[in-house]
Amino acid sequence: MPNLPYLRAVIRETLRLHPSGPFIIRECAEDCKVNGSFVKGKSHVLINVYAMMQDPELWTNLDEFIPERFLESSDEKISEHQMEFKGQNFRYIPFGSGRRGCLGRSLAMLMMHTTIAALVQRFDWTMKGRENVDLSLGSGFGVEIEKPLVCYRITRLT
Repeated sequence: MPNLPYLRAVIRETLRLHPSGPFIIRECAEDCKVNGSFVKGKSHVLINVYAMMQDPELWTNLDEFIPERFLESSDEKISEHQMEFKGQNFRYIPFGSGRRGCLGRSLAMLMMHTTIAALVQRFDWTMKGRENVDLSLGSGFGVEIEKPLVCYRITRLT
């Protein structure tokens, strides 16, 4: 996996555009002000992770799929501290943040890398009846694409 930095960048860019959980629910521990708005203690707060990772002040060309932004040579370079999934700078938090973040984030990243690498290495992929993928977003909770992407595998290695 260390020899596949572009695959890592593709997965991270995919999670930026389509986080596994686009919303996080937290309970405010005490009364506080957030951007000038009063939030009463014990209130449940819904955090829009999807919107945070689509902030035009933090990302350029935010609607475009650009995995290169996660590579070391990128103009929009993100340091290793910012790239970790602990959510310390809130620019990139696909698995939540802090002690309430997803416990399976490391396993998820390892499994995604391994599975996608094996699928790409072992098979060629084709779509029946379509040449272009329609990436328009649906109305669901998970920010999934509107029309399902159906691919067929062609075995390359035996």
